[in-house]
Amino acid sequence: MIARLVEDQMVQGAGATGGPGDGERGLVAEMLNFAVVASQRLADQQARIAQLESLVMTDELTGIGNRRAFEGHLDRALAAARRHGTDGVIGYFDLNGFKAVNDTFSHNAGDRLLCRVAEVLRDGVRVEDFAGRIGGDEFVVVMAPATPAGAARRLRTLQARIDRLRIPWADTWLGISASLGIEPLDPERSADETVAAADRRMYAEKRAVGPAQPTVAAVGGWPR
Repeated sequence: MIARLVEDQMVQGAGATGGPGDGERGLVAEMLNFAVVASQRLADQQARIAQLESLVMTDELTGIGNRRAFEGHLDRALAAARRHGTDGVIGYFDLNGFKAVNDTFSHNAGDRLLCRVAEVLRDGVRVEDFAGRIGGDEFVVVMAPATPAGAARRLRTLQARIDRLRIPWADTWLGISASLGIEPLDPERSADETVAAADRRMYAEKRAVGPAQPTVAAVGGWPR
């Protein structure tokens, strides 16, 4: 853009004076070169800023959104609900028996499972939805706009997919399950109140399930 402005200005000047001489043409070339370099530097800076902003909003391990990104998305979803009366739902996932994975199989195994869970959530939501990791083994999904009943069904489907996850580790297949709290977005409540309500529902389900351990089977022996 800068280069085009310089070029247009010089064309206008040439029309007024009958054309530039050799010295003027050299000056024009220098100015255009400077403008091109300045434009490229500006584009590089903008790309770098966008990259840094993405890193700030991304969970380093799994590549999905982090807590900061989640809070921003939830605030926008609640604001839209207040303005337009749209519905939405938050799903709060917590992995059952995840500490035993780290203690028994190593943190590398735990990280592998976390990344697979993140893939399930990322691939299972719409473009307008949000999936993120907000704690060690805690994940959230915001579906908005969405009807509570329809969103709840999709969230339960995602939960079932997590429960079916299996990763090969050493001489075993390793699996995990998740507890899920589902809470409709209420425009009369704050983001913190909404998250706390979803968290309570998740823990109620976790208590009902009882203590859980990772699922293990010998490689080749896992039922298909």
